[in-house]
Amino acid sequence: MVEPRFRDRGSAAVQRMPPHAYFVVSAVFHYLGPALAVLLFARVEVLGVAWLRIATAALVFAVWRRPWRLWQHLDRPTRWLLTGWAAVLAVMNSMFYLAIDRLPLGTVAAIEFLPVIVLAALAARTRRNVAALVAAVVGVYLLTDVRLVAEPWASRSPSPTRCCSPSTSSSGTAWPAAGRCPASTAWLCR
Repeated sequence: MVEPRFRDRGSAAVQRMPPHAYFVVSAVFHYLGPALAVLLFARVEVLGVAWLRIATAALVFAVWRRPWRLWQHLDRPTRWLLTGWAAVLAVMNSMFYLAIDRLPLGTVAAIEFLPVIVLAALAARTRRNVAALVAAVVGVYLLTDVRLVAEPWASRSPSPTRCCSPSTSSSGTAWPAAGRCPASTAWLCR
């Protein structure tokens, strides 16, 4: 058990931390993880990378918060709720990694922000809210390199890891039928 003097020292440090520092730290880890994960796709399967991120996050959370101390005091419905929430987060992360394996990271990030932007638009009540919404939309557009065209790579050459060649696919396996892409991913090969 942590002695109260250490807990108080940590609480005081957390209370002194400005709110925007939490946002910056969260944003760094939120986007640094997928950016590094894309580099792992050459060596580890997509769902393996997702599992690594989920397991690492669980380990960090366990060391940081020690949830087993609280778990034993929870009632059965709350345990089921938390277990379900963990499963949903794991599936969500897996789907995110499957998406960034097939689409550019910027496009996936833009898609990820769409629900947040829609909720912000629905909740905008003041000029300040509208200004924040416009700033968010412009920021997402500039940072994610969104292309509003029919073909994702129309104005740039195809990514070598995404282009279908006779010998390799995006996962490093050979495509059958002498270089023909599966119909579901043919648009990635243009």
